[in-house]
Amino acid sequence: MALLTETDLSWLCRAYPGLHPNGEWTEVRGVLRFTAAYDAATNGFSIIRSPDDTPPGLILSGSYDILIKDIADMEASRWLLPRLYIQDEAFPFCPARHCTVGKSGCLCGPSEEVALLRQRYLFPKFLEELCVPFLYAQVYYDLHGHWPWPDYDHDTLGVLQSYLVSGSLESLQFTLWWSLNGSATWPWMRAILNSKKRPKGHMPCFCEKGAPIRNCHPDAWEGLKKLYADVHTSGVELPPLDQGGHE
Repeated sequence: MALLTETDLSWLCRAYPGLHPNGEWTEVRGVLRFTAAYDAATNGFSIIRSPDDTPPGLILSGSYDILIKDIADMEASRWLLPRLYIQDEAFPFCPARHCTVGKSGCLCGPSEEVALLRQRYLFPKFLEELCVPFLYAQVYYDLHGHWPWPDYDHDTLGVLQSYLVSGSLESLQFTLWWSLNGSATWPWMRAILNSKKRPKGHMPCFCEKGAPIRNCHPDAWEGLKKLYADVHTSGVELPPLDQGGHE
């Protein structure tokens, strides 16, 4: 599947001349330069396009050698956005910077990913609403040692937090088959979702602390309750325990 349309290509040449697609338009490589601002008071993010732009918030500039890659070779590509990779082996890839094991950027939660695809994938929207903010956050992290805006936890907790905010019956299968299935907690999660008894808030949290989930990660707890209700309302098939995981 091509990442770009002809209209997208014309826009890319004007807005980000350092980025170039391959011949099949399935990859975009090059240096992405940006200046943007984040206003914590309003949770507002703005890309600065000219010296006359003066949006509120902390203004930062950055430049990263990147690769944006289509993943149409994967079985569920219709559910998945392209992946962003920083092309710098010296970059400190780590979960705290929201980089996956495969070194792609975790640009949004899984439920948000499905919602964005259902709204219709557009390359300019993907680049400026997901990729540029992710790279801005890397510059901010270099300066302050933490993420600039509220973010999800990693792994199972993050999936549940995302489902609480944006989950629906439309994102249910993606959440089960491509976000939870294959994780270390899947046997436990599957047993919870398969049970006729609703989960209780005193159950151990999915994090290493193991405290009651309603106190330890209350937003993940609310997401779990929502996920459980949607599984039982829809009657969706749960992935088997021997199903392989996915990056």
